[in-house]
Amino acid sequence: MGKTIDRETIAELEKAGVDASGELGEYHTVVTAGPIFSSVISLKVKGQVHHEGYWFLEVEPEQRVG
Repeated sequence: MGKTIDRETIAELEKAGVDASGELGEYHTVVTAGPIFSSVISLKVKGQVHHEGYWFLEVEPEQRVG
């Protein structure tokens, strides 16, 4: 499942030999909040999918009320 990239996560990635910046294609990130956003994007995790040797996390926007 997805993880917040914090110091602990970076240490885990580096210990496993993964480029912590993801520049070698190890992972992709999604930004859900920031100063240029008019509101936070809430995502609902649908599940994990394995396809052609790669794992993907399926997400969808949570329904907004109001």
